[in-house]
Amino acid sequence: MPFPTHYLVLVVTDTDFRYALISVRIVPEGIYQSLVMEDIGWLDVERICGRGREARMQNSARGAGSGSHGTERC
Repeated sequence: MPFPTHYLVLVVTDTDFRYALISVRIVPEGIYQSLVMEDIGWLDVERICGRGREARMQNSARGAGSGSHGTERC
């Protein structure tokens, strides 16, 4: 199989960008191989990086002053 079937995609718009995981299928008809997107799943980067609502609630439950300043990775 010449192409992988799953891709991590960066979608850029005028105001923002988002990440998605897509699965594709190869279309064998024609002289050129084409890929057709079969499924898409949008990634919530804030949740993955720990900046979303759930992460803020967990951090506030732990209390302030935990010494975690400057440890963000995303």
